Amino acid sequence: MTAQKHPKRKHLTVIQKGDRTYFRVQINKVKLGLQVNKTFTDYDQAVEFLNACENKLGSKHVKTMLEVEDQQKKIIEEYFQNPPLTHYFTEYVQTYINPKYAHLNPKDEKDIYKLRQRDGLIKTITRIMNTVINHKVQNEWTLNEVIFTQREPTKLGDLKPLEITVDDANQLILALKKDGLKPISISDYLSRMSVFWKKLKYMDRQLENVSMNRPGFRGGWLV
Repeated sequence: MTAQKHPKRKHLTVIQKGDRTYFRVQINKVKLGLQVNKTFTDYDQAVEFLNACENKLGSKHVKTMLEVEDQQKKIIEEYFQNPPLTHYFTEYVQTYINPKYAHLNPKDEKDIYKLRQRDGLIKTITRIMNTVINHKVQNEWTLNEVIFTQREPTKLGDLKPLEITVDDANQLILALKKDGLKPISISDYLSRMSVFWKKLKYMDRQLENVSMNRPGFRGGWLV
């Protein structure tokens, strides 16, 4: 199959890979602070983007767009490098919980009870993930915490593992009490959370010491 020929343009490179064609726009306008290295699969889109870059007003819009894209990229990279606790819980369910019960038959009365146990475990930790606690906000203020502590309502599951402290564990207990849970139920919640917490180091090497690097933690949830 003969590759389609496209008009040559400065700053526009046509790249042929197998039966696919790509169009790369590369511009470096130091004075305008515009650096572009963007690849398209559609020639017309590449030309439209290039025209905008070569236009004074258009280049400002392109620069703004690239800054937004760069910020979004950083947010995505940060998420995957340091994901929140809910990310690990999803992996925990897929890796440790579901396989354990995969052989059970939901139509077999002998297995129904065990499957309910599985659902109860997932439901319990899901509730913990969705519980809003008063998370202590870190800031540069020098004001003594005894005088003032800034807190922010935050779902526990939205926090990254390394952000979670003993104070957050205590705040979780307070939140569960406020929700009407009895001490024996709270103890069960923390126990199940502890089992999940101990698995973090196996899911992410960065979290190898997450259970031991702060006072109050005992290889699990809370002392």
